[in-house]
Amino acid sequence: MNNKVDIQTRMHFRDWLRTELRELDFYQRRGDHYLIREFAKYCVEKEAPIDEASLGRYLRDDDPVLPTPERCRSLARVFGYEPIWVLIQAGYLEGNDLFPLLSKQPSASEVSAAMSARTAVEQKLRAAAQQLGAEDGKSLMIIADQVKQSIEKQGQRTAVPTTKRVGRARVGAH
Repeated sequence: MNNKVDIQTRMHFRDWLRTELRELDFYQRRGDHYLIREFAKYCVEKEAPIDEASLGRYLRDDDPVLPTPERCRSLARVFGYEPIWVLIQAGYLEGNDLFPLLSKQPSASEVSAAMSARTAVEQKLRAAAQQLGAEDGKSLMIIADQVKQSIEKQGQRTAVPTTKRVGRARVGAH
C-alpha cells in the first residue's frame, strides 16, 4: 500500500481499476458502488486473493492508495493482463526507467544521443515482438510503447546550450 505517491498517479490507478471492474460487471449503477466483496471472491477463484479492505482503499474517492507491486501482479492475474501493464498503471514503471538517467542539464548532443539510442531500442523491441507473434510478444509491445513515451517526453525536454551568452544587446530608445 502506498499513499506517499503523488495524488495524480494514485487517482489514475483508481480510475483504471474502476474501469476494469465496470467491464467485469463488478459495479452497480443503482447506488453507484463497486461490488468489492464479490470481486474479492472472484480474485480468490482466480488464485489471486486480495482482501476487501485493500480493494476499498484502492477505489476510494478521497486519498486512494496504490497496491504493492505484488498485489499489482495479482490484479494482472485476475484481469488476464501482463503484470507489466498493471505495474505501469500503478506508476511503478515508466519508459525512462529503462535507460540511464541523463544529467539534470544535458547538452543538446547528450539529448540527441539518448533519443537515438531509445529509438533503436524501440525498433528492436517492436521487431522482436512481431517475431514472437501477437500473444507472446504482448509484453515486448507494452515495453516498446513505454520507450516511445520516454522518447516523446525526452523530446519535450529542452537541452541547455553548450555555449554561454556573454552579453546582451541593448536596444536604445531614440
